[in-house]
Amino acid sequence: MDSKQNNIIMKHSIYTFALLCLAGLLIACNPSTPPRIVYEMPFEEIAQLATAERKHFAIVLADPNCPPCRLLHHALHDTTGFASQERVIFNIVNVALPQNNWYPQLLFARSQPTTLVFSPDAQLKAVVRGASQTSTECIIKALQGGLCAVYHANVNFPESVSHEAIIETLNLILTAKRKMEKGEDASAELEKALNTLYYPFPLWLQIRNEKNLGNTDKAIFFARQLLTFQGVRHARLYSDLFLAARQLVDPDFDIAVMPRLEIDGSDIRLGELQKGEEVNIRVGLQNAGKEPLIIYDVHTGCSCLALQGEVISEIEAGDTACLHLLFTAEQQGDIQREVRIINSGLTQVETITVRAGVRANND
Repeated sequence: MDSKQNNIIMKHSIYTFALLCLAGLLIACNPSTPPRIVYEMPFEEIAQLATAERKHFAIVLADPNCPPCRLLHHALHDTTGFASQERVIFNIVNVALPQNNWYPQLLFARSQPTTLVFSPDAQLKAVVRGASQTSTECIIKALQGGLCAVYHANVNFPESVSHEAIIETLNLILTAKRKMEKGEDASAELEKALNTLYYPFPLWLQIRNEKNLGNTDKAIFFARQLLTFQGVRHARLYSDLFLAARQLVDPDFDIAVMPRLEIDGSDIRLGELQKGEEVNIRVGLQNAGKEPLIIYDVHTGCSCLALQGEVISEIEAGDTACLHLLFTAEQQGDIQREVRIINSGLTQVETITVRAGVRANND
């Protein structure tokens, strides 16, 4: 081997050694790596994966259009905090997708992001709302087997029920759901759960369980109980369950009789406005169905739109009502905002679009 080849080999060795040293320095300076993250994995699959790998898992209920959700997603990829949780699998699910609607129905709340922390044997350990530093610390603490102040902050259950009882009952409901999906009887779990927390989701499971067992009369009995929740807070979470219950109670039920919200002018164009200018907006709402229409909530989307006057809560069949809004030109530019009306009609969310071109004052 000549001297030229020796020089090439020596340079290559030095270069390789330098790369290895650099890699070692990077590992020494930044030993943490982001935790394992999967997306849209069904509950049973993530539970089986975590059990097989003997890892905790956390299900993050999020929505791509939710800023705090994006903040939490960024935190999961950070080299601090969550990176120390090596034996954890994070499963991020989009609650805007129909197949994931059962998660907020289970929790009786739609807050986002919400993180459900589970042990390797799929036992719920914590329900944590938000993407703040406190929320992050709470998730990590729960993964380590501890407790924290916002342990069940997003679960909207009676204050008289302790957080331990809530977590235990949610586990019973999850166990019942999993048993039913395997074709097993979940009567014992559901009866015990409903003795502690009486709300729509376990009632719906009870209906399905009785139907699976061939007990149609009992299923109808629980369906009637489920329908008593239609006018309560958060009832819109369960609109699909109410519809199925009604069809069970009355096989001749005609979906055409349901309330239907019609908006007189859903695209409002305010034209050119001066910054700071205010405009009163009145929109006609009609119930074109044959049953009373319940207005659960009206989301204006920003501080530039404010509800005025008495808030509409119900519109009788065939009647009309007026939604009064005040638009304030707070910022310059071409503005487009959406008002979302959450209701009990066949289409649960109706929208009103408000557009304006806001220019600087001439003063």
